[in-house]
Amino acid sequence: MNGCARLAFDSEFIRTDTFFPKPGLYQLNDGINTYLVDPLPIRDWEAFKQLLNQEGMVIIMHSCSEDLGLLQHSLDTLPARLFDTQRAASFVGYDYSLSYQALVKAELDIDLPKGETRSDWLRRPLADTQLEYAALDVKYLVELRNRLLDRLDSLGRLAWFEADCQDMLHNVSDEWDRSSWEAAYRSFGAAWRLDDNALGLLQKLAYWREVMARERNKPRSWIAKDQELLTLASRLPCHDAVTRQDIEQADVFSGRFLDRNALSIADFVNQEHEFQQPARRDLLSSPLNNRARKQLKALQKMARELAEKLAISPELLARKRLWIELLENIQRGNEEIWPQGLENWRRELLEDGVMKIITSAES
Repeated sequence: MNGCARLAFDSEFIRTDTFFPKPGLYQLNDGINTYLVDPLPIRDWEAFKQLLNQEGMVIIMHSCSEDLGLLQHSLDTLPARLFDTQRAASFVGYDYSLSYQALVKAELDIDLPKGETRSDWLRRPLADTQLEYAALDVKYLVELRNRLLDRLDSLGRLAWFEADCQDMLHNVSDEWDRSSWEAAYRSFGAAWRLDDNALGLLQKLAYWREVMARERNKPRSWIAKDQELLTLASRLPCHDAVTRQDIEQADVFSGRFLDRNALSIADFVNQEHEFQQPARRDLLSSPLNNRARKQLKALQKMARELAEKLAISPELLARKRLWIELLENIQRGNEEIWPQGLENWRRELLEDGVMKIITSAES
């Protein structure tokens, strides 16, 4: 495959009871041949990584976020260039989250099976039906890319699409970036209800869960649920040292959980942590005020109307969470209101309409 200008890629993995995904199979297609790579016996991945990062090589995926996360964690690598057929399809008029099977049917009039979607990809040997399913997942990606590329170019949207692909590569999370663990408390929807002391405790508790999830390789919710940590943070007393008894008296966890984790939690909470950014209330999401709720509806309506003119999905312009983030920035009095997800080609399209809505006296 050396010298191949584009290469389709997909992966099969298991992540039902672990924090990190367990790769079960890698699939490649160069437009002619399909290759199935069993990752279980392989120890040296340098040649494979060089293939993905070959100069000029475009890696074609469909709905790439999980596959990119798997490559980042398992192989510590990402493609140099990316073509996501799901995102490309959304730029030429298809639904924002169109499946690979639906796109193959729409573009090529081919029906693909879905029978092995929840299959066990770690068992060996893999069944013939699994291998066939996996091979089909990459068989048509090169052809789809060629069709969509021509349409993107003719519509004048290729630059937008390529910018999105670079953003997707840039935004792949590094699960070992401890600075992001410090900000984990911000994902708790009701964190804004806590007082300052409880908010500081929640930051430590959320960080503790991040550490435990990785050490034990278990999903976060298997370590402790969001509501449990929120409740514990609100019930722990305000004194210098938290004890196991304090955690027990909070009446949040089972005896089995306390036996395994109470001392670990108390020890972690009592430590002095030099966080790069201690918990800040102004970074939390909180309910929008009445004015902002009206503005949210107006922004969504404006985006729908513009999307209709462009014949694209409104979600491609801005998903609801980005509008909320923009309005939260306004509520906080931030000088820069534009979220990262809108600070690109979207801002050029949306800015006039956005500014009219947020400055309107009737909003």
